[in-house]
Amino acid sequence: MASKKYLELQAFSDEELINELKETQSQYQLQKFDHAVKGLENPIELTEIRRDVARLKTEIRKRELAN
Repeated sequence: MASKKYLELQAFSDEELINELKETQSQYQLQKFDHAVKGLENPIELTEIRRDVARLKTEIRKRELAN
């Protein structure tokens, strides 16, 4: 069964996907830095963000192959 986030990504346009990917990757880098410097309350957030990046890349690649 598809996750809610995956279903939301299918509704995005190509430009929105690319912008969301850039924002999510920059958010991941900031969280990773913060975790290295002072630690995070919930380090599982890093895993969730990394998975979101993978979902975005998968959807972008799927659309590239479809064209």
